[in-house]
Parts: sequence; C-alpha cells; structure tokens
Amino acid sequence: MTTAIETAQIVNEGEVLSYKLPVLRKQIETMNRKAVKLGMALLTLFVGERIVRSFKRTDAMGLEKTVEREYVKVTVTGERPVLSGWILAAVKNVMPNGEMLLSEVPGVTLPDRFKSPAWNCEHCNMNRRRKELVIVKHLESGEYKQVGKTCLKDFLGGMNVKGYLEYYSMIVEVLSGDIDPDEPGYSSDGRGATCYDPTYFLTVAALIIRKIGWVSVAKSRDTMTAATMTLVCMYVRGMYPEDKELRQEVGEVSGADKALATAALEWSRSHSPESTSGYLYNLGVAARQDCVMDKTMGIVASAISAYQRYLDKQQEQKAQADKAPTVHVGTVGKREVFSVTVKAVRCFDGDYGVRSLVRMEDESGNVLTWWTGEAPEWTEKTDPVKVKGTVKKHEDYKGTPQTVLTRVALV
Repeated sequence: MTTAIETAQIVNEGEVLSYKLPVLRKQIETMNRKAVKLGMALLTLFVGERIVRSFKRTDAMGLEKTVEREYVKVTVTGERPVLSGWILAAVKNVMPNGEMLLSEVPGVTLPDRFKSPAWNCEHCNMNRRRKELVIVKHLESGEYKQVGKTCLKDFLGGMNVKGYLEYYSMIVEVLSGDIDPDEPGYSSDGRGATCYDPTYFLTVAALIIRKIGWVSVAKSRDTMTAATMTLVCMYVRGMYPEDKELRQEVGEVSGADKALATAALEWSRSHSPESTSGYLYNLGVAARQDCVMDKTMGIVASAISAYQRYLDKQQEQKAQADKAPTVHVGTVGKREVFSVTVKAVRCFDGDYGVRSLVRMEDESGNVLTWWTGEAPEWTEKTDPVKVKGTVKKHEDYKGTPQTVLTRVALV
C-alpha cells in the first residue's frame, strides 16, 4: 500500500551558541537522511550574524565572574512529515504509576482528554500498556488522535520521536553521568537508570537553592552556569573532586531544608491532572512518582523554586487583603505634619525643566504625593520621616485616594 505524504512548512528562527553549531548541522544531516527516505524536501540551514554577549556567572563554589559567549542567529526551513493529513502534536511518556508526562510541540494546545492515563491507540484500536504514545493532529479538520508509537514507524520513517521534538525546538539535552549507587537516596531499576528518593532529592535541592540560588536548565544553557538540577546530582553523587568540593562549599542539609522539601513535594503532588495544565500538570505527574528519574529530574528540581513563588504570592495576597482601605488625609488648604515613608521618586522632563514626583505613604498606607523640582536628599531615605506640607487637594488615581501636598519640608 502506498501512503500519501503531504507537507507542512516549518520555519524555525533562533540563536544557538557558536560551539553548538556543528551539533545542529549534524542533526540536520540526520534529519535529511530521513527526508530522503520519505521523499520530502531537504531541511536547509541559514547561518546569520554572530553576537557576543557578557554574563555574570556564579560557579559551584559561589565565585562570580564575567564570561563572554558567542551566539549565532540561525534559520531552519523544512517540511514537517504529514501522513494522510496528520501532523505530530505531542508525546505522552507513561510513568511507573500510570500517569503520563506531556511533551507538546510548540504552539499546540491539547484537549483535556489527553491528560487521562489511557493507553489505547486510536489507530489500531488496541488497548495495552505502553511506554510512549504519540498524539497527532489533522491539518484540515483540527481533529486529534492518540496513536501508539509503533504505529508511527512509517509516518516518521523510523525516526526517534523524542529526537524529532528536540530537533524542531532546537534543544540539545545534556545527559547526566553515572551516579554512585552507594550514595543515600539512590536506587536502580536494574537497567542502569538513576532513581532518587523524591524527599531526599528535593531536600538537597532546597540546600543548593538556599546557598547558591535557583538556575533553570534553560538559563544554564545561555549563561554556562551550572543548573540547579546538575548541582543536586553532583551533591548526591559525591564521587568526583568537583562533587566533594560542592559538598564542602554548601555544607550539610538542615532540618529547615527537609521541611521545605516535604512541603514542596506535598504541594506539587496536589496538582491533579483534571485541574491543571502545562507546567503544573507535568510537575504534579512527576512529583507523584515513587522516585525521581532522568526524565523528571529537571521539573522536580524546580518544585522548590515554584513552591517558594507560590508562598510569596500567597503572602502578598494576604497582606493586600489585611490592608485597610486607604483614605485622604489632612485638610485641604491647611499646613500639617505627616509621618511618611518615601516609596518612589520619578523624574519627568517638561517644558520648564525636570520635575520630580515624590510618592509617599503614611503609617496606615495612605498615599501622599508631592511635585517638586530637584528632589531633596531626604527622599532617598527608606526609613520613616516626618515632613510638613500644605494639603493642596484630594484626588483619586486609578481608584486609589491620594493626598497632594505642596511646599513640603523635612521636620
């Protein structure tokens, strides 16, 4: 049977580090061998200008230095394989507990039904446990189907699905090295794959973030700074000189680190497939596994930072809810004394020179403003000060009451 191959144009523009350009060329050569088998047009690579950028880099020892990295602008043009009108939309990786991680093609939003842990192939209609499923989309109708990976052999010409997704995202993944099986928190599935206890893994992540800060995998690629995930693996491994130096530098985990890890893990696991999507969906799936594996290390390591942002947002919302409604203060036309804290000074260039807008708040959070020429030195203080000023008028700005002062002086 002859299968009709249709095409969809792909134009991918971006930047890659100069030293990764040969890797990209090699990937294109591999893809083009597949393209020949499929009878498709070859992928083309256009290399544009080179750009040098400087970054502040903090190494594993906490030392800061300035490094320069050369980037190259690239444009990749080609044709995405389309089998009888169907294109690749996402890949579902089956986790040990039956839940599934979703890796979506950029720009694709999957229907909620694909979040469910279902192994059925809607192409061959067989329902059996699989490691990986592929979701395809019909170009014209927009219909989605879940297909077993083996059913796509002809569609992708034997191409590895994971490599296909990474290629079109221009992502080069760095695989973790061997881990010492004698280290705490480590176990093996008998096939050489790494497997960490989630609480221990996140406890080390909490320690690393507390001492060094959070660095995502994406940021580490751009700045050549070690990612938090990498440092956690180094700390747990502890067998090479750089691992031992890291352990010596950051010290031992604390009770607070373990408490934060436990809370972050519980929070991550609370994100159910039915009520979340995107990052939080995958975080919930990864956190609910019995161990942290190679494919989930990055997203699990991010749980500490994500949980801390959640706590900050909760605290900010509570502070706003507890804050009493602001009001106008003082009597218009009267010169009075106010205890205030300067919140901001903004300068504006007008017809009569530069004018400064000083924004202040009193002890109750009520807003007072003052227009002046050059702002005096005391406006640079962050501590509360007492000022005397004449209440010029009461007004509202975006629904917030403001008291406008004039002739303001420090008491």
